[in-house]
Amino acid sequence: MSRWTLAIFAAAIAFGASNPARADYNLVRWSWGDCKIWVNDSGNVPWGDDWVVLVWNIPTYDAAWDVLRAQAAQGNCS
Repeated sequence: MSRWTLAIFAAAIAFGASNPARADYNLVRWSWGDCKIWVNDSGNVPWGDDWVVLVWNIPTYDAAWDVLRAQAAQGNCS
């Protein structure tokens, strides 16, 4: 393995490790007040126009649960 190959490989690993984790969850509220944790996989969005995103870019499922409970305690979700 040449030195350049090793240097490029090390730079690629360092770059990948330096990028923040992708946020995979949003909190969605339907028009009737029900809230759901929405997974941002492959760009899927809820059908229809009777929903709004309350909280964007939640990094983990556990954090999304905490956000959901906090929004319910504030009366934003039923």
